[in-house]
Amino acid sequence: MIQITRLRDKLVIALVVALIALGLRGKAVYELPVDFDEPTYMLVTGLHYADMVRAGNWQGIIHYDFNTEHPLFNKLVYSGALLAQAPLPDVALYALQPPPPPDVMPQFYALRLVSASFGVLAVGVLALINPIAGMLLALHTFNITYTSQIMLEALPALTSAAAVIAYHQYHQSEQTGWGWLLLSSVALGLTAASKYMYAVAGIAIAVHWLGNLAAGWSKRTWPERARQAWPILAWGFGALLVFFAVNPYLWHAPIGRLTGSLGFHSDFAQSDLVQDMAFPVWQPFLWLTQSVDRPPEIFFIRLDLLISIIALVGFPRLWRDYRVFALWLLLALGFLLLWPTKWAHYILILTFPLCLSAGLGVATLGSWIGKQLGSSNTGQAASVRTSSVGESAD
Repeated sequence: MIQITRLRDKLVIALVVALIALGLRGKAVYELPVDFDEPTYMLVTGLHYADMVRAGNWQGIIHYDFNTEHPLFNKLVYSGALLAQAPLPDVALYALQPPPPPDVMPQFYALRLVSASFGVLAVGVLALINPIAGMLLALHTFNITYTSQIMLEALPALTSAAAVIAYHQYHQSEQTGWGWLLLSSVALGLTAASKYMYAVAGIAIAVHWLGNLAAGWSKRTWPERARQAWPILAWGFGALLVFFAVNPYLWHAPIGRLTGSLGFHSDFAQSDLVQDMAFPVWQPFLWLTQSVDRPPEIFFIRLDLLISIIALVGFPRLWRDYRVFALWLLLALGFLLLWPTKWAHYILILTFPLCLSAGLGVATLGSWIGKQLGSSNTGQAASVRTSSVGESAD
């Protein structure tokens, strides 16, 4: 496989891949049907948070208790995008029955474009690491869908990737790149403050870090142990600090409110709605082996099954060269299998490392095919030489 080493070439290729992602998600923004959850998030961000931000009503934001099962940062980002828009009419009931009324569609599309922007950025970032992986993420139909709607997926999908990438860079720098560590900590805090489940990326970082720390631990003195352990403690504390700083709902009675917010999800997992859906434990595998196919004019390329298969081929290389990404993929998949609620958009917690593994799988297959062709050509050349020698002897 051709190795791209020059920064300018990497940037150009990543830009091209990002533009492809932009085209696909831009089309999806305006043509995807309204998802059931979208009017709810539009109500929360547009009719309430945006108005409170305009009025400087921070006490109102702190004590606003609708949709508190999800942390606040993602919704505040959405509301910021509406500050330049006309205020939404006071029609509270439109959240309960999609689609929203026509007079709020400009704001509706504005919020979808915010989501799509984060989705495109994630594709561009992955394309900088591996252009093929970036292209696969650009084409992944579930990723296109849920980063083109007013959902809570696109922002934490991006920030969780930033947290893992920054940690990987810190680890590669032999733990001297403190700027990378700071970025990882901040990105993880923003991730958890956007949607809890995406913080599984932080667990992968911690597992990787502690695994490296455990090697030779018994042979170190206590001062050496303290010197090597404090960065992960600082990283975790920093992420926790950012999480609370950008989640104003937790500024009042933080323990009780956080417990209630997290407790909602365990209760919901046992609700009649989830039980009636009766998704099997392996449902995430079904999501990962099919593509979104409606509307067909958006999803005319459907590679999700192929991406998942090739990711298996690339996983050994992912484990070797990008261990923390491999842990992220495994832990995210394990969470999806164990958690009773199995909505389709949950798989976005792993599409970034999945597509990186698939990109490496393409490289693995390319190398194998190249070797096979090389061996075949070598064998043919040897046969020709042998025939020539035989003819000369005659």
